Amino acid sequence: MPDRLQPLLFLEAITPYQSSVNKVEDRGGKIRLCYNEGAFGPSPRAIEAVRFSASTQHRYPDMGYARLRQALADRYNLDPLRIVCGAGSDDLIGLLVHAFMREGDEAVCSQYGFAMYPVAAKSVGAKPVMALEKEMRTDLKAMLAAVTRRTKMVFLANPNNPTGSWVARNEMNEFLRELPPHILVVYDAAYADYMEEEDYSDGFEWVGAEGRVCALRTFSKIHGLGGMRVGFCYGPKVVADALNRVRNPFNVSMAGEAAAMASLKDQTFIDNCRRHTLMWREKLADHLLAHGFRPYPSRGNFLLVGTHSPEHAQDLFRYLEERNILIRPMAGYGLADCVRISVGLEEEMKALFKVLDEYRDKHVKEGAKALKESLSEAVQ
Repeated sequence: MPDRLQPLLFLEAITPYQSSVNKVEDRGGKIRLCYNEGAFGPSPRAIEAVRFSASTQHRYPDMGYARLRQALADRYNLDPLRIVCGAGSDDLIGLLVHAFMREGDEAVCSQYGFAMYPVAAKSVGAKPVMALEKEMRTDLKAMLAAVTRRTKMVFLANPNNPTGSWVARNEMNEFLRELPPHILVVYDAAYADYMEEEDYSDGFEWVGAEGRVCALRTFSKIHGLGGMRVGFCYGPKVVADALNRVRNPFNVSMAGEAAAMASLKDQTFIDNCRRHTLMWREKLADHLLAHGFRPYPSRGNFLLVGTHSPEHAQDLFRYLEERNILIRPMAGYGLADCVRISVGLEEEMKALFKVLDEYRDKHVKEGAKALKESLSEAVQ
């Protein structure tokens, strides 16, 4: 008998998922451009729905969240019996892994995909296999090449976080044709609401009743309900049945269900959020380019930004943090020379631009001073 409590050995391989930005320190007037949150917060309708539900919070929520599933089915033309809701996409990713993977299995992920995918796989002793990307873009051929007889699941975010890249419908169709039929494809469309391209798919079209694709969506981004923790999975019957067997019975709160249902009805709010995000994402990219940074093309509510070096990325992060603007360092994703910046409100973006101008001027002055000193030394 062991003399102390010990977790399963394979859990030691997991690095807990956590932000490099201090959650305690990011309050008190600081501008949060680090978490890809919806710039406008929740819809006014969602806020009112939460207020209305406040007096009934002593009641347990509906274990089957039937009203929310029906609202989602009506909104996206889906079968409500194949919708499973959860506490955000993270909850559903974990449930999928626990339902369909075991120790020794493999899950194929893109090199710079969402960090929760490998964490979830490792939580059951499975092995995440990372397929290299090309120019910060998911390489579907590399993902196919990474498939082995042990592969049980493929994770694919489209658009992808943190790179912002995306793959077209025809690329996915070819990928699905070549992928062995027994592998479950987890198609994570958390940022689908920001897409405008006609050749993009949110994944619902590939979810057949007896298929092997399940599509994830979240209310944490354009709906501005990150704190409510509401997401949903649309999958084949076997997936929905398995998730309903392993999920907690009350994994969506009454307030979260009310907020999500109200937000689905506020299309004007969603359209305004999309227009604002696309406009300021473009302005941010232009401003960063003018300052010598490399913003990668993005279809999310954020930009991945390349700097000159890991030291430069850290210097930029600290400079902004000292001026109450929080962005996200990307060293944890293997992108130490990059940062990620979310799109915020207009006044927040203007404040960011002002500080970026100051940062540029500071480096110009420092560079001129260093050049002057080096010339002086050369003369001496």
